[in-house]
Amino acid sequence: MGGYILLCDSKERAFSLSREIYVDYAVRAGKPIEPPPTNMFGICENILSGQFGLLAKPGQYWDQLPEKYREPRVHATPLWVDERFISGEPFSFIGGSPFGFGVGTIEPTAARKILEGNFAPKLMQEVKNSTRKYTFEVQTRAEQFIREASVDSAAMERLLTTIDPFLFEEVVAELLAAKGFDVHLTSRTRDRGKDIYAVWPDATGPLLMMVECKRLKPDSALDAINIRALLGQFTFEREHGSLANCAMLATTAKRLGTVATEFSETVSEISVKGFEELCQWIRQYGQHKNGLWLPKTFDQVVF
Repeated sequence: MGGYILLCDSKERAFSLSREIYVDYAVRAGKPIEPPPTNMFGICENILSGQFGLLAKPGQYWDQLPEKYREPRVHATPLWVDERFISGEPFSFIGGSPFGFGVGTIEPTAARKILEGNFAPKLMQEVKNSTRKYTFEVQTRAEQFIREASVDSAAMERLLTTIDPFLFEEVVAELLAAKGFDVHLTSRTRDRGKDIYAVWPDATGPLLMMVECKRLKPDSALDAINIRALLGQFTFEREHGSLANCAMLATTAKRLGTVATEFSETVSEISVKGFEELCQWIRQYGQHKNGLWLPKTFDQVVF
């Protein structure tokens, strides 16, 4: 899809923000303000989480957009769909659609059902019912931590040593989102061994990764119990739950321990990211966030 999604907390807010951006643009350009419902950017819905945002593509006023409108944002992925295609009444169209370029009639109810069919029903239910959403408040809080941690190595270690466990999960989610993943936080209670679902928009279809976050003291080693629990939960999810393709354990521990190292090297579906990898992600954050460099393949991020 390309471009960015400007996150909104509701469909109504997406409409009002798009109109607000249009009015701002018209005033700055000295153009007459057209009557509603003129919008600057298209309104999209995330087919997995049900969240809303505006699609801002490069070349479509993005370069002229004032800084106050540029945050919070995430990279646009195929999970963000023009809401007209999945809600409302049937309509005819010419051009691009979630199913490719062409001419035809879209029945939103049927289109939504087809797109949701890419995911396991249990995953859809868990994400939509989660008491935590990847909102602009979450992103702002995580980004502030990342910016403070990236000042120098001492600040990074100090902050990662004392970070609140739930904020740590949000930071990992933001780091993955900056790399191009579509991220979804699980509920704080009864998360059943995973804190984040991260979806990679692969050309062959969406790849789903379950992520468990463990905030430990940097000088500690990852306990074998943690990695075995991750493997057990992943096995269940892959076969009976979300149908996850792989699993990641992100931890602030500097030493992964023998068992974690062995699993990471021998079990292709399991990836362990320790203190040094997280520090590297934090240093790369600005490049990923601004689209200066994004991983081209799933393996570049996960393994």
